[in-house]
Amino acid sequence: MGNRMTISRAQRLYKLPADPLALAMRPMEPADLDGVLSLLNTHLQSYQVHPIFSRDEVAHNFLPKGDNIYTYVKTDQSMFHRHTVNFALGGAVTDMLSFYRLESSVINNPKVSTVKAAYSFYNIATTVPFKQLMEKALHLASAEGFDVFNALNLMDNGPILEVSPRRGRPHALQDLKFDEGHGNLHYYLYNWRIPSVGPTPLSTVIRLQLNPSDIGLVLF
Repeated sequence: MGNRMTISRAQRLYKLPADPLALAMRPMEPADLDGVLSLLNTHLQSYQVHPIFSRDEVAHNFLPKGDNIYTYVKTDQSMFHRHTVNFALGGAVTDMLSFYRLESSVINNPKVSTVKAAYSFYNIATTVPFKQLMEKALHLASAEGFDVFNALNLMDNGPILEVSPRRGRPHALQDLKFDEGHGNLHYYLYNWRIPSVGPTPLSTVIRLQLNPSDIGLVLF
């Protein structure tokens, strides 16, 4: 926040838009494992660098555990109300969103000791606009008591501020009032299969130049 930004002004500026209630999503259940596995691995194939998840890895990384990881899914039946017989677990998963918790300590403040931050994980939209999916993620995180929502400019997230989006992909976050951070995140991947970079002299370090939107990988 800038020096001239007041708390009341910030609350008005960053107030969430209306909850997209038509987008019915529910917490992931064990019955959704195969559907999430298929959705993840199929979608991630569109990126130059991406993991290939196993079923056990999906269970470990995405099934909600306490207040550490939050995963919500939309199935082919999820547009119906939760209490109707049509809202069944284990249907074909068409869309998903996920985020995890990472708290920061607040020093020298007698009223607040921690900031509860949600970090965007893997989000896939196939039947709804990606921006609407991210709006839903913001509302779900707010309902869980998070103070802030962070996202990397990887995959479909697109630019938060000025970076051009991946060709053919929308500016997903430009209207959601994200501010660009000041840090840099470096990934060091050892023993990963990567696309061919062509022949190079032995004395040359092989360095694959990728745009953030070419990376389908979130490390935490």
